Amino acid sequence: MGVHFLLVAHLLIVVEMLAWACLPGEYKTNNICCPMCDKGRFVKAHCTLESSSSTCVLCGPSTYMDHANGLTECFRCKDCDLGAGLVAKLNCTFTSNTVCECTAGQFCQKEDCDLCRDHTQCPPGQYVKKPGTPRMDTVCEKCPPGHYSKEKNSAECSPWTKGNWNNGWTTRYRLFFTSTRKRTSRSRQ
Repeated sequence: MGVHFLLVAHLLIVVEMLAWACLPGEYKTNNICCPMCDKGRFVKAHCTLESSSSTCVLCGPSTYMDHANGLTECFRCKDCDLGAGLVAKLNCTFTSNTVCECTAGQFCQKEDCDLCRDHTQCPPGQYVKKPGTPRMDTVCEKCPPGHYSKEKNSAECSPWTKGNWNNGWTTRYRLFFTSTRKRTSRSRQ
C-alpha cells in the first residue's frame, strides 16, 4: 500500500510538471507560457492571462539578439579593439554580433580573438611555405640543400650556381684573406 501511494504521488508530480512545461517556441514567466520573440527582438512586455501574446520590440543600436527568446533586453555588440590589432570583418546587425578579424600582417588562431600577433618573418636561408592569414601564422621552411634566399620573406629559394658561389662567398673570403694578409705584412715591416 505504501509503495502504491508513493507511485501515485510521483505520477501526479510528473503530470503536474508536464502540465506546466512550455511548448517549443514559448518561455515561462509568472507560471504562464508566453510566445518567444523572434531573432532581432526582445520582450518589452510579457503575456498575461488576459493577453496571450508577448510585446516584442526590435533591438536598439549597438545591440543584437541571435535567437528566439524571452529576454527583456538584447545583447551588446562586440567592439573590435584596434589597439589589439582587431578590425570589424562583419558589422553588428539586429540578429548577429560583430565579427572581428586581425589587421593585415597579424593573426589569431582563436575563434573569438581578443589580441592579434604579428606574422612570423622568414629569415634569409628560408622561404615562405604558406603565407600568413588573419587566422594562421606564416609557415617558413629552410631552403633545400644547394639553394639559398638572401632576403627575409622570400617566396622561393634560388639554386646556387657557379656565379652565385664565386661572386658571393668566394669573393668575401678573398677580400677577408687579402685584407688580413696586408695587415700582417705591414705589421712585420
